[in-house]
Amino acid sequence: MSALQVSTRYQFTYTLQDAYGSLLFSYTNSTPNLAGRKLALSFAPATASDSATIESYLPQPHADGTPIQASELPKSLPGYLINLTPELTADGQVVASGVPVVMGATLQSLRGYSNSWDGNQLRSKPVVAGEYHAIGLDLAGVSSAQLNALDTKLLQTQSNLQTGVYSNLTKHDVIGDFLQLTIASFFCARAFLI
Repeated sequence: MSALQVSTRYQFTYTLQDAYGSLLFSYTNSTPNLAGRKLALSFAPATASDSATIESYLPQPHADGTPIQASELPKSLPGYLINLTPELTADGQVVASGVPVVMGATLQSLRGYSNSWDGNQLRSKPVVAGEYHAIGLDLAGVSSAQLNALDTKLLQTQSNLQTGVYSNLTKHDVIGDFLQLTIASFFCARAFLI
């Protein structure tokens, strides 16, 4: 045969449930389709009202144009007033999303590999609504092209932050790429230790 049957290929599955075991979403895709892609679980405001509530707690730009300092950011938000939609993304594009949940709610993720001969090898991990989780799949190592692309992207994000160009930055640029580089570095270091 010229290609493996779908039933014989490894699949990656990510399932998210609420605290009561109700399914929020489930996503499965073959590992070759996900190789080299940046996967993440993150959350977005569920409605414009939720977004406005979050923004109402953020500091306003200074009249003199000086940058906002980290000490001016809120240390907490009233999570009970904010609903968030869980999103699983691949390279920043939403591939699965669930029903809105209250910020700070404890959720349960099941993630891992499955195939027709070993069954599911899913592991459970708690998730708090509002967190950002970068997901790394060590399928065949990390290519130098992947590392170079991440490095270039991080340098561009750093430049945008330093020059005050925030309009095109996303959570995946500011948080995700840094976490993805950390995961890729771990996979590279582990390859040398084996």
